Amino acid sequence: MTDVKNIKDVLPERKELYPDKDRVESSALIGKEFVIKEAKELDGQHGKFNVALLEVDGKEVSTAFGSKVVNARIEEVRKDLPIRCKMVEKKSKEGRVYYDLE
Repeated sequence: MTDVKNIKDVLPERKELYPDKDRVESSALIGKEFVIKEAKELDGQHGKFNVALLEVDGKEVSTAFGSKVVNARIEEVRKDLPIRCKMVEKKSKEGRVYYDLE
């Protein structure tokens, strides 16, 4: 029988942009004020997203933003980073919930 390889030996190693920072889910930021210090736009399986370095409650953390609206806002303010904002939940005219930055 031939040797079976481990998947981690075959696939390239995933690199974290901020490996020394705790990672938080973006949903944990709803209703919180934070500072976006840096944001890097990446291509993912479901489109573009941003991996960001944030300051939340005085602590640096990282997160990924996948929301199209949030990513559009980040693109609008990218040249002005760092910037203070708050993530909010809104409803569209059709009643769908989405996230935005204000």
